[in-house]
Amino acid sequence: MSKPPDNYVNEEGRQLAAERYRHFHDGRHADLKDIVMLASQICETPIALITLVGKDVQWIRTQQGIDETITQIPRELSFCTHTIQEDDILEVHDAQLDSRFAALPFVTGDPYIRFYAGSNLQSYDGYNVGTLCVIDTAPKSLSNAQKEALAALGRQVSNLMELDRSLKSLQNNVDQVQMQKFDMEEARLKLHAILDSSTTYHLLLNPRLQVLTFNKGVADFVRKFLGKEIMADDPISHYFEPKMLEKAQPNFNRALKGETVTVERLVEFGIHKPCWWELTFTPARNSFGDIIGISFHAVNIHERKEHEEKVKQQNNLLRKIAYIESHELRAPVSSIMGIMDLIRSEHGEIPREYLELLDKAVHQLDEKIQKVVHYTGELDII
Repeated sequence: MSKPPDNYVNEEGRQLAAERYRHFHDGRHADLKDIVMLASQICETPIALITLVGKDVQWIRTQQGIDETITQIPRELSFCTHTIQEDDILEVHDAQLDSRFAALPFVTGDPYIRFYAGSNLQSYDGYNVGTLCVIDTAPKSLSNAQKEALAALGRQVSNLMELDRSLKSLQNNVDQVQMQKFDMEEARLKLHAILDSSTTYHLLLNPRLQVLTFNKGVADFVRKFLGKEIMADDPISHYFEPKMLEKAQPNFNRALKGETVTVERLVEFGIHKPCWWELTFTPARNSFGDIIGISFHAVNIHERKEHEEKVKQQNNLLRKIAYIESHELRAPVSSIMGIMDLIRSEHGEIPREYLELLDKAVHQLDEKIQKVVHYTGELDII
């Protein structure tokens, strides 16, 4: 039996290449059938085949003159495994006289092969992956014209193989792009759903400070407070008042240089009451890390700032109360205690001047107590 030569350069790579084209005949049966018919007629042989040579098997992709149910044979029994070792056409004039093939069952038995000629099918990356071959049951030789025609037809099969591979690769790329677009759209919708449900206002700008995208909160805010409809590609100056844009411009510039900036601003929109906002300017980057714009986030912090101001006022009042209790109340209380000591030292009538001093100290104490009551009342109001 014939054995596959073991000196083929990078046989593993060649086998992988052959596997790539294994199903190239699907959908091209008519074209390939025409080629094997032409090869059979030109070379004047009853049999013509298009084959691919794998690791252990030879696949018959299209045939003329043999049973079409035969789709593969063991590689060790094939002529084509020797053809792929050649740079040119392999021609076997009489297989019975060639030691490589004389004992093969297809030579000693049906279909009793005597003549074989095969032209290589080459992949785009230079591997001989199969053959276009012609077979006869009688010894013979091909003319130079027949050999040239067989080689030309073989190149056409290779071109069809490559066309099929390219189309499938293109279709795979198209499918991948479509899937990526689907995934991106799904991700975009999910992101918008998250952003639209957020109380934060999100705006994405390009380096020219034009609107790229925005969430529902921004659209509603612009509509309510500015009486406009925000649109993609509009410059941000359409929605920022000049003074506000002037204050924000340095932060936009810092974000475009890669810095994240967060500031708090008391902002006034037209006739509306001024409101506190936390503004964040973040560099927007692509998958390569390049800055492609600015992600601008705004959070209404007015309630928080009002609460902070109330806490501040309460703390100031508490400090005043603490000061009165620790300092100002001490003086009239000390006076009253001193006068009471004097009164206790007198055994007769209490001098009038003691009573006047006591009255004055009591009034001072009452005044301080009224201050404490007043500040406590302000705490309740806050």
